[in-house]
Amino acid sequence: MLRQAPLISEEVYHIYNRGAHKRDIFTSEEDHRRFFLLLLLSNDSVPLDLRKIFVKYKGRSFVDIFREEKPDRSLVDVYAHCLIPNHFHLVLRQKAENGISIFLKRICTAYSMYFNIKYEHSGVLFQG
Repeated sequence: MLRQAPLISEEVYHIYNRGAHKRDIFTSEEDHRRFFLLLLLSNDSVPLDLRKIFVKYKGRSFVDIFREEKPDRSLVDVYAHCLIPNHFHLVLRQKAENGISIFLKRICTAYSMYFNIKYEHSGVLFQG
C-alpha cells in the first residue's frame, strides 16, 4: 500500500519492505554485507556511484569502506536495522526533505541490481 501522508523531517519512522511474492532477498552473508554497505553509501545528498567506490577500494575489504567513507550531508539517521531472509526493517529519522524516499529508492534500486546480476534474476525484487 502506498503512503498517503507525506514523511515529515525530524520525525522517526519504521520502514519495512519484503521480497515480491515473499521471496528471500538475503541468502548469504555477502548479501547482508552489500545491504549494510548501501545503508552507509546511499545516505548522502550526493548521488551514489558505486563503480567509483569499488574502483577506489579495489581489493580492499568492506571494513575499509566503512572506516573511510562518511556521508557529508546525510539524508536520514539510521536508528535500527534488521535483515530477515525475505524482508528488512529500518527505523529512520528523516533529516532532509524527501530524505527517506530518496534513501530507500537508492538502496532498493542498487540492491535489486546487485541481486539480479548475482542470482541471474529478472523482474521485480521488492514488493513495494
